[in-house]
Amino acid sequence: MTISVSRPSHRSARAARLAGLLALVAVLAGCTFLPPRDTPGTTHYLLELPKSPDAELDVTTSAQPPNDLHLYIEPMVANSFIDSRKILFRRDALTSGFYQFAGWVEPPTRRFVTLLLEKLERRRVVRSASRRPLTADLTLATEILAFHHDATTEPGAVVVEVRAELVDGRRSVLIDAKTFSSRVAVESFDAAGSVAAFGIAVDTVIDDMLAWLRHRSDGASGQEEPREAVGRG
Repeated sequence: MTISVSRPSHRSARAARLAGLLALVAVLAGCTFLPPRDTPGTTHYLLELPKSPDAELDVTTSAQPPNDLHLYIEPMVANSFIDSRKILFRRDALTSGFYQFAGWVEPPTRRFVTLLLEKLERRRVVRSASRRPLTADLTLATEILAFHHDATTEPGAVVVEVRAELVDGRRSVLIDAKTFSSRVAVESFDAAGSVAAFGIAVDTVIDDMLAWLRHRSDGASGQEEPREAVGRG
């Protein structure tokens, strides 16, 4: 009597070995093929200025501007840590990090200019202000030097520092340059607390910038002599 024995083909044997290998990898990796459980999603915050009690009185678009100047605001610049949708914090002078599950809707460089334009329109510091150069009488160049949650002590404070240069667009000479800064205590040691403090700090910096712009633009409209020639590289 002849006994017939069926043997697996080379292809099926290879497939079995592969399946076994994948199963072993899954076990060793802690079943990383499955999505992690209870992982919070990222919350994106839109930087907003605090609402003031006299917000309605601040809207003066029907009033005549104090001068006939047109202001061009150049794209704001900052280093790569600040020019990001991540919320930056610092544990000490040498260590920086980002909130893991929180971020900005827009990078601070872009959002700051939007908020500045909105307040310029309400306060009527100049006749018009725009992100487009067109035929501007004045050019405002800005740079964020600091924009972080200082967490060296808890709950810490947010730090905002901006340098601004006002240039006579008709003669390409520097009218004035100034650095504005604000430090605001954080009420809660979390992303929401730091975002609220950022809004207050940015509002303070913008208000100081508007007062400076009003003073310097009034001088420019009266053909005040510029301080020095612009020396940007």
